[in-house]
Amino acid sequence: MKLAFNTLGCPDWSVERVVSAAAALGYDGVEVCRLHGRRSFEEMPELGVDLARTRRLFSDAGVAVCCLSVGVILSMRNRSERRLQIRRAHRAIEVAAALRCPCVRVFGGQIPSGVPRADSADDIAQALTALGGSADPLGVMVLLETHDGFCRGEHAADVLARVSGPGVGSLWDILHSYRCGEAIADTINFLGESIRHVHVKDGVNLSPCGFQPVLPGEGDVPVRDAVRLLRQIGYDGYLSLEWEKAWHPEIPDPEVAFPQFIGKMREILSEA
Repeated sequence: MKLAFNTLGCPDWSVERVVSAAAALGYDGVEVCRLHGRRSFEEMPELGVDLARTRRLFSDAGVAVCCLSVGVILSMRNRSERRLQIRRAHRAIEVAAALRCPCVRVFGGQIPSGVPRADSADDIAQALTALGGSADPLGVMVLLETHDGFCRGEHAADVLARVSGPGVGSLWDILHSYRCGEAIADTINFLGESIRHVHVKDGVNLSPCGFQPVLPGEGDVPVRDAVRLLRQIGYDGYLSLEWEKAWHPEIPDPEVAFPQFIGKMREILSEA
């Protein structure tokens, strides 16, 4: 398994600083979510007019762009909003392909009020089928994250079972499925080989309503068990630190969290 960090943990850093830190600390990859204070990937010149330069920066440093995490939400029922989300996802796929990035993260989102879960799962699966059909020839996968109304592996797997065609998988956020009451082993059983990327974070005061982030190894998330079980199913992708500094400015800075994570995960991987 390879190690990465999500730029959500350093939301104001430039792409140059991101690449330099990743290389210096020994990370294999970076998951791009924010750069230079910009939340939307469409607003990042690094992923637009400077895309070729950005690709060279990562390549020259020997650091991969391992995932492009975008805020696309697929449960929208309003037609114009749904079309907008699909267009954004298609653009993200193009950017990922240009960066030689293997995957794009999307959200199922919350289940709309009054809509049965099965109907929402059908809507999301329909969108994923279309996106996967576009992504697969470009060597990119579209990953549904265990998040929002689909935190549990059981519910994410139900959506994926309705997808027809290639190019679609899952992104397992270990904390979210666990805080929503699903055992780590059960999530692995539900998602299995669909897992193509993993978010690692730790927390206390876990509940379906939220959590308090803490440094990996200092909270209640059984990260060691998750790594052990991932190894048992042959997972060899990225374990990506999602340090939510952008949402929780009070937590330690990336200069603390990024070295701590890589040290802790190397320890866990050696034990596993």
